[in-house]
Amino acid sequence: MSQLPEFVKQANLIIDGYGKLGTMENAQLPKMVEKSEDWRGGGMLGDIEIELGFEKMEFAFKVGGVDRQIIKLWGLKKNAIKPFQLLGHAFSEDTGETKSVAAYMRGRLKELEFDEWKAGGSPGMISGTVAMNYYRLVINDEEMIEYDPVNVVLKIGGEDQIADMRANLGL
Repeated sequence: MSQLPEFVKQANLIIDGYGKLGTMENAQLPKMVEKSEDWRGGGMLGDIEIELGFEKMEFAFKVGGVDRQIIKLWGLKKNAIKPFQLLGHAFSEDTGETKSVAAYMRGRLKELEFDEWKAGGSPGMISGTVAMNYYRLVINDEEMIEYDPVNVVLKIGGEDQIADMRANLGL
């Protein structure tokens, strides 16, 4: 028997401790991409791909109106890292079961864009892009991903993927 997917039906964005319920239009969790390079050593018959870590992560969002709290986060001094949370309520059409989906992120607001303002129109939107240095995704209290490149942490499904590397580095 097939099962329909569980969809996030409601969401709330919290930026630096301020909730955006009712003003958030959308948010895009980071794209997770392995960084790799082709390698062909002497005597090899062909190239292989070697893994070199991960690409940088970005989080994007869009909220309505002129949000002073968000505007004040752009252009802060170097390494002014702020917390961002995206909290969701997921629902299964098949079973009626609900789940919590939570993304915890830290980063710097690197891009701020205002939509067009026009007479008689909506108050416009503000789009932001965050250069992230921490990401944790939790579904119903089950940790799916924890990635902290600065503190050398990578957990997938709650399992530490690089404990041996940290030990070898004396961390």
